[in-house]
Amino acid sequence: MTNAWAWWQQALSGTLPPVVEGEPQQGFYRWRFKKRDGSIFDKPVAIWANGEQWFTRVGVNGDASVDVDTSIAAETFVKCCKRPVSKEHYDHAYNHGGAWPGDLPAELQAPVERGIGDNSEANDGPSALELIEDQIQAAQKAFVEWHDSIGVITTEEQATLAGNYKVRFAELKALAEKTRKDEKEPYLRAGQEVDRKWMPITGLCEQLSRQAANTVLPFLQAEKKRRDELAAASKGALEAKPVKAGEGRGVRLRKVKVCRIVDEEKLLAWFATTHACKLAARAFVEKSGASAPEPFPGTEIIEEERAA
Repeated sequence: MTNAWAWWQQALSGTLPPVVEGEPQQGFYRWRFKKRDGSIFDKPVAIWANGEQWFTRVGVNGDASVDVDTSIAAETFVKCCKRPVSKEHYDHAYNHGGAWPGDLPAELQAPVERGIGDNSEANDGPSALELIEDQIQAAQKAFVEWHDSIGVITTEEQATLAGNYKVRFAELKALAEKTRKDEKEPYLRAGQEVDRKWMPITGLCEQLSRQAANTVLPFLQAEKKRRDELAAASKGALEAKPVKAGEGRGVRLRKVKVCRIVDEEKLLAWFATTHACKLAARAFVEKSGASAPEPFPGTEIIEEERAA
């Protein structure tokens, strides 16, 4: 006897069988919708057959109707087949107004944009920063309390809720970043305008200052040598004064320490035995190695599974 629920059961196990257009499959699913305010919600869907007749029920108890039509079953199936759910989860959503096991608490499901930017310190309302902080703290409090209560995640429902918290925090971060950039933008543009006005002048002055200093450098070096020779010839009777060109700060000779490589192979060998250099090299490889055209010598490109 053919198992009419085989497709749904296999999809529920984590491997999605082929989807054939015009051929609905019995099972229970979630169908995602988006409200005008930007929030999303999933309607419970049940698809089943009785002989040659196909039945489709979309929605929750008290608000769901049953369609008896193969084409409707097929169209609905295509739209929700990638999100199969267990009978228990379907029943929960159907009997609880569309609330699914693993959903965030109701107070955390409002779109994160709600209320942000509508008030400011200028009209005595909470600032955007305060509004976002309130939402983050509420989500953090709920997450910590929930995680402390379960300890280790052991069920699909708990894993779903953890994933939903991750999404919530990511949404709040994106909103905070957008609000931060929007708030900074006028100041940034004003600062850039000031820079555009003044930087050519200050840049030119810096260039001319260096040019003037480099022009007098050979003279100062020769003058210093002459004074040093006179002081040496006096056998201590005279002291060479520091050389200088110009008034005020002028141009002086000053010693600057510069590291010059004289044995590259020896330097690279030292890098290989120095802990700090190893850490720096490892950080560079981990950051840039995977995107390099070819693997760096002594490395290999692998794929790792990470929570994202």
